[in-house]
Parts: sequence; C-alpha cells; structure tokens
Amino acid sequence: MRNPFARLITAATLIYTAMCAPAGAFESYLYLGYKDAGKVFRLSTGDQNQLPTGFIFACDPGAEAFMVDKLRNYRFVNLVREGEFVRMPGHIYRQVFDGLAVDADRGRHGHSQHQDQRSSLVAGADGQPVFRPAGAPFSAGPGHPVSDGIARTGLSEGEYAPVEGRSWYKLPNGSWYQTWFPVEQPASESYKIFYDCWQEQNFFCQESIWRGFIPGRVFERKAGKGISRRFFRAAVDGAMEILPEVDNQAAMESVPGFACYHDRSGAIGEGSLLVHTWTGKDAGAFFINGEPSIFQPTIASKAPLSRFVGMNVSGSSRRIYVVGTDVLHDWLRENNIEQTGSECSLAVFCNVEEGRQTRAFIYSAPEKKIYCFSLNENGISKASYLKTIVPELPVQAMHADSSGNLYIAGVELSPSELVTPADFAAGFESLQINEEAGMLGETISEDEFQKKLNIKGDLTGRIVFSQTGNAVLMMVYEGDSVPVTIGRAFLNKKYMAREFSFKNQTLKGLHLPPAELLRLTEKPGNTLAELQGNVPGFPDEFVQPEKLLISVHEE
Repeated sequence: MRNPFARLITAATLIYTAMCAPAGAFESYLYLGYKDAGKVFRLSTGDQNQLPTGFIFACDPGAEAFMVDKLRNYRFVNLVREGEFVRMPGHIYRQVFDGLAVDADRGRHGHSQHQDQRSSLVAGADGQPVFRPAGAPFSAGPGHPVSDGIARTGLSEGEYAPVEGRSWYKLPNGSWYQTWFPVEQPASESYKIFYDCWQEQNFFCQESIWRGFIPGRVFERKAGKGISRRFFRAAVDGAMEILPEVDNQAAMESVPGFACYHDRSGAIGEGSLLVHTWTGKDAGAFFINGEPSIFQPTIASKAPLSRFVGMNVSGSSRRIYVVGTDVLHDWLRENNIEQTGSECSLAVFCNVEEGRQTRAFIYSAPEKKIYCFSLNENGISKASYLKTIVPELPVQAMHADSSGNLYIAGVELSPSELVTPADFAAGFESLQINEEAGMLGETISEDEFQKKLNIKGDLTGRIVFSQTGNAVLMMVYEGDSVPVTIGRAFLNKKYMAREFSFKNQTLKGLHLPPAELLRLTEKPGNTLAELQGNVPGFPDEFVQPEKLLISVHEE
C-alpha cells in the first residue's frame, strides 16, 4: 500500500563544500555577519581530521574586522558608541539675514511675531536669542562679520548652501539665526530661522577574543577610540512658528570611520593590531595594540567615508599606509591608467620579500576590478602598478597572506538568475500537481496507484524552482590573476514557481528530466505562467549576510 503525493520530482539539495587547502595557507576562515548573529566557517585546512571544515561557532554580530592569529585566537573588532550626541564647542559661518528689522519679523502668513514655538523642536529653545537685524524680536544682531573666503573654507560638505552676494557672519555653534532663504518657493515675504548645531559622540573600538576547540569569548579590550559628528538643523518661519512638518528638522551624521590591519610578524603570537579612526575628512588617529601611535602615515587618505590601512614593520620602525578613493586616483594617474569611474571600495595590504615590499590590493566595485600595486620600502613613496584582477562575482571581503596570495569572498546564487530555459532546468526543484486534478486519494494499492499514473486528463499545478545561495571564498595565487574557488558556505535557498496546465496528459508522462519537462510545456494546448514568488510550502530561507570578513591562519 502507498500514498500518492503531490511532490513527484525533487532536486538534490546542495550542502556545504570545501576544497583542499591552498599552498601557503594552513587554514582559511570566513565570518558571516547578520543583523542578530555572527557565524564563523573554516573553509580550508591542511588537516581535516584535526580541524574539519564547515561551521565552527556562532559569535556576536556587527564585527567590523576579523583576525585569526598565530595562537589561533579568533579576534573580532566592532564599534561601540558611548553616551548621547552633545554640542561641540566652536563656531559656524552663516549668511545671516541683515536687512530691515520689520522684514525679519514676518511669518509665512504675513503676521509678525506673536508666539515662540521653537521649544517644540529643540528643548528649552523658546526665548533664546536669534542672530538677525537689530530691533527684531529676540535679536542678537547679525553676528561677527567675516570674509567670504574664510566662511566658505570653514564649511563642511552639505552644511550650508550659500546665497550669492550676501554677507557672512561668525556665530557660536548651536545658534538660532535668520537666513536669506524664503519660507516658500516662489519667494514669500517670510525668511526662515534656522537652528544649526554640530554635535559629537564618542565611540571606541572593542576587540573580543575567542578561543577553544568550541570557541568562546575569553575577554575584551579597547583597541582604539574616536569621535563621530552629527549636524542637526531645526527650522521655523520668520515669526518663530513651526513650518510644515516635512521641513521642521533634519540631521546629517558623519559615519564613524574605522579601519584596522593585523600584522602577524610580531614577536608575540598575537602580532600587532593597527587601528585607524576618523570622521569626515580629518586626519584621524592611529592606535597600535590599543595605545596611541606616534607614527604618522607615509601615505594618507582624506576620503571621508571609506579608508583602509596597512603597515610595514622593520625593527622598531613602522610605515603606515592609508588609502581611499583619493589615493587610488593618484596611483592610477601616476601609472597612466584611466581613473574615471574607479573607487576604493575595499583594500588590503601584505608584506612580501621579508618586508622589503608591501603589496596593496584595491577593489573598485563600479568597475568590478582589483588593482594590485607594489610599494617599495626603500623610502620612496611610490606605488607601482603590477596587475589587474577581474573577479567573477561582486567582492564583499578581501584578505592577503604573507606569501602575497589574495583571498576574495562574495555571495553567489546558483543559477544566478531565472530567465533562460537553461536557467530554469538548472534551478528545477519539484513538480506539484493540484489535488483537484484527482491525482491524490486515500491509501490505495500499488496496482491502483499504477493505474492512476496512466490515466489521461487535464493536469494543473506548479513547477517550483530554486536559487541556492553560497558564500564563496576564492584565492588568487601570487603571480597569477585568475581566482580559484577554495570553499563555499551554504546560505540556503530562495524559491519561485510557475503555474502550468497540461492537456490530455498522464501523471506518468511527467516523469521527465527538467529540460524535457519544460519543453513539454511549449507544446500546443499546454501553458506555463510567469514566475511568481512566495511559493506555498516553500518558505525562502536564504538571507543575504550584511558583512563578510576573511582571515587566514599561518604558522
């Protein structure tokens, strides 16, 4: 006796796979960071009996850096914010409205100041002075006049849009002031009053150390610190009444900048950890093993968002390199390479030839290229172009080992898309017949079941397809330019389906290889609908990792 079932054909599920360890690397690791979890996989090893490949342990989410040192400590660095944003000391430069007082005190409806609604936007703001013409309510005068050159130099990007031909004034940070911007466009008779305040918040880089056969956290320590900045603005009309809601408040935060480099050549097994922090275009700070560094960078980037650091250690001296898109453009220009469209999306460094040379690998996401440069350690700060690597998938993480080998990681879906017949055949998951077609029943005998398989009729149902997600680790050997896959971590599947209708067909006649089954849908009378998501009974379990990080353990 047997029960017929709707799912007749099922594709094999891909599982985690790993290849042999590459030459020069004893173990390679991949960190996958999700919103609520972190996972570490060992993707290759020289001894799978002692150190099997696959998932190792779950750790904290939010890691910004991941290292496995000589002692096989698993080390993670993340950013921790301290306290609230507070007002920064100093001044701002603004084109304060300095016309007639009667023109200053005018609301968007034409009436003059009769109530102060500013405390609804900034606590305790009612009654505070406003930099505006003398004689207007709450006036503090226009402020201290400064030249156009001084004012514009003191502005950060996106802080203030200048109005041509108007005077500039120096005001304390966190001031209310009236502008030359009308409340409405086309211009109304009311000029906006702004509250502009640069605020700052401390953050620190926290390193957590995990160890053991089943690793657990053993302790934490600070590896660096910095200050993040935020620009906050509130606005009312010339009579201090609240503007329409969409125009009341705005905040622009400079994301805390963090980059680190682990030098494994130190005398102690933990090596040396270099941390660089910054905000915006400032020079930032450097820390080595948690202590402020006295060494200044040989090459320095002023890129506000993304920077990457490397270090060459020779005795007691250290040469520090900081690269970003600005430095990449300089290097490409110096090597007569077109720089249009290039971006420093990721960068890693390694020291080769016993420290006599430093390699820099820079990934440009818009171009899908990795540029390789050599930095000569003879005191000349020159980057020589070596080669370009073109990976097959978008790169989300990079690492370079002491032999000059480059590791890259990204997420791939297989098949990459569901468009062509070959895609659908490769992504075939199962065929489902609707129960209304009479193919399902109570428990029946084998003979009855075989008879049902050969009964002709109109069959409807759905064909289910899947895309399998994997985090893929690849390696580019020193002296080569072609990435070679060395391991995958299975990230589960996402499902889609197409409804079908077969005319005068037997159930047995649908026992076909996927490609033939799809060709059958093209015959006259048969139909195959468009692709649909949210397949009943097939919940999507693939989740794109927010962060991928690579580390390699070398003895």
